[in-house]
Amino acid sequence: MASTFETGVDRRGTACIKWDFQEMDYGRSGLIPFSIADADWPTCQAVLDALKNRVAQGVIGYTDIPPEYLAAGASAGITGPLTPTGSYPPGASYQVSVTCWRP
Repeated sequence: MASTFETGVDRRGTACIKWDFQEMDYGRSGLIPFSIADADWPTCQAVLDALKNRVAQGVIGYTDIPPEYLAAGASAGITGPLTPTGSYPPGASYQVSVTCWRP
């Protein structure tokens, strides 16, 4: 599936907080959500493939940042908190980035 912003996904009926819980959370439905964290776009195939590969390993647990990940970021000119002695990003973001990282 090609990643595109021209093809949306109807998230209603998928336990999506911004669509399926409006009445419970705000007392009425039909609201227009101003949410950027929960997109109504299909997940790109590279992310789906990386997740499938990680799950296929049969072990899901905490991981650390491999040195090759840091080197790849540095060679791409990325600076910031991903340093061997610096702070690490929050758990979910970190886990997604490590899950999708390919050597």
